[in-house]
Parts: sequence; structure tokens; C-alpha cells
Amino acid sequence: MQNLPQDGGEAAVTALRVAIRNLQALSVSLLLGLCSGGLYSVLVLAWNGWALGRVLPAVVRTSPAAALFTLTYVPAEFMAMLLGCLSVQQVLLSARRWLVGNERIEIDRPLKAAALAAGLLLIGAWLEADAGRRLHRLLG
Repeated sequence: MQNLPQDGGEAAVTALRVAIRNLQALSVSLLLGLCSGGLYSVLVLAWNGWALGRVLPAVVRTSPAAALFTLTYVPAEFMAMLLGCLSVQQVLLSARRWLVGNERIEIDRPLKAAALAAGLLLIGAWLEADAGRRLHRLLG
């Protein structure tokens, strides 16, 4: 959690910062995923899943309250990355079908998935800022 905001105004600024950072990460993941044939997106998803599995038990042991607050936003962010990865895979499969069978490239479903991923990241950013504010109150 970034900067542990103390009030609503700071929470909004923190949410905006987190949202921008998360949207940049998603954009890079989508672009590099397309350029790498989907490999980069899959690796990012696997890395985030591995990191979550390694870090969360340690957070639970050291601060159960922090773990609880973390679990309010991490699922939204992880689901957003999953949707981003799936949208890249869909574009690549559609491009393959176009090359092999001269079928139309389907772009509307992957764009909807990417837009949904961006929306989930915005929700996750707000939840992360709120969790930081609540954790600050709890620890403060």
C-alpha cells in the first residue's frame, strides 16, 4: 500500500496515483504481451500469482489486519491482470485464424475485456487507498 493516506482528500490522491500506476502496468503488459506472442502477459500473471502466494502468508503472520485490508483490493487487481492476459490471448488467436483461415480478426471482445480490466483496476485503486486509510487509522 502506498503512503497510507490519512483522510478522504489524501485517499483520493493516493487512489489516483495507484490507478495511474496500475493502468500503466496493464498497458505495458498488454503491449508487450502482443509483441511477445502472449508470453509476457502469461509470465506477469504467473509472477503476480507466485508473489501473492509468497507474500500473503508472511503478511498474515506479521499483521493479520494488514492482510485483511490487502484482501479487499488484491482480488480486483489480480482479476484485472487475468482479463488483460486473456484479451491478449484472444487477439493472438484471432490473428492466427486470420492468417490460417482468412477469418475476420475479432477485436471487440478483447477490447471489452481490456476495458473491464481497466475498470477493475480503477476499483482496485480506490479500494487500496481506502484500505490504506483504514490501516493508518488502525495503526495510528
